[in-house]
Amino acid sequence: MKLALTDYKTFIFKYYDQVDIYSYYLDIPPEEIIKCVKYKNYISNPLRVDYNPSLTFMLKGDKIKMIDSARREYNGDVFDIVGRIIEENSNDKQGFIKICNDIINNILPLDTISSDIVSVSKPITINKKGINKSNNSKEFETIINTWEKSNVRYWKEHHVDIKFLEQERVFPIRQGFINNYLYYNHSNNSPGFVYLLYKTSKGKDIIKWYFPYETKKRKFKTNNKLQFENIVDFKPNKYLFLIKSTKDRVVIKKLLSLSKSKIVRNLIKNTTFISLSSESFNFKKQIIEGLNKNYDRISVYLDNDKVGHSVENKYNSYFKFNFIESDNKDIADHVKVNGLKDNILFIENFFVTCLE
Repeated sequence: MKLALTDYKTFIFKYYDQVDIYSYYLDIPPEEIIKCVKYKNYISNPLRVDYNPSLTFMLKGDKIKMIDSARREYNGDVFDIVGRIIEENSNDKQGFIKICNDIINNILPLDTISSDIVSVSKPITINKKGINKSNNSKEFETIINTWEKSNVRYWKEHHVDIKFLEQERVFPIRQGFINNYLYYNHSNNSPGFVYLLYKTSKGKDIIKWYFPYETKKRKFKTNNKLQFENIVDFKPNKYLFLIKSTKDRVVIKKLLSLSKSKIVRNLIKNTTFISLSSESFNFKKQIIEGLNKNYDRISVYLDNDKVGHSVENKYNSYFKFNFIESDNKDIADHVKVNGLKDNILFIENFFVTCLE
């Protein structure tokens, strides 16, 4: 039986987040779209040259509409905008069906992390000498580098070794391409790293690039649209520790692995460590219910700054939030300026406090 057009529309709105759809096709961070909806912010339209930011998003009924105050032809809902991008007419029956199928094939549904934490994902397997491609309409190609001095030096400052990085699926980048265009080329002054996040049920490789010394705009690049990054590590456990980034998760886990405390080592065995894709996350109701069903205690570590505390105010009835008690706003920065012995003790105390 074929779905009618109204069924397609109902299906998309029920199972797919409109913010995720816009974010994927327009390459705009979800938090920027949410700010437009909430505060009527204006940003530049990525579909045209827009030196005077004229784009915003508005909630009208159950739809989030894209509004360009300078060019009305860019106004519309997700179906109109995706249609413009993939060159299909949303007002044409066959065009509309192609638009819906494109969304379904490229965007992960809201219930990807189900109430039973049953993941549809698999780890990415990679040939270090080869190319890792994401089978995606925006195609990422990553040529893996050897661990050169500049790559090793960056993580050594955080007391993390190569073996542990590879265990956590972190590798250095030699070159990175987006849609066959060179985006990054390794230099000793600006090392780059790829986080291999997961492979979807449709065979797409989901990755994240991290360039620590680049500008804020170029520091990260990813095709991940979930609230979480390493979802292949989700498993039922006693505790869940949600950490604001892959970098902080790797640093915390490495230092905890060096602990000789029986209490800490027991906590580690009973804890699942998951990275958040953004501090400006927007947990759906079914996600919260699924997490609380599978874990006795859920703790969230965020930066001790304005963004971190704003999230705490939003979700403090669901989770326990933790902030680093240090002059530095995050754990990775704290670790960088302190010795290994002091850091192990610091992380031990921090970890126990988070889950007590």
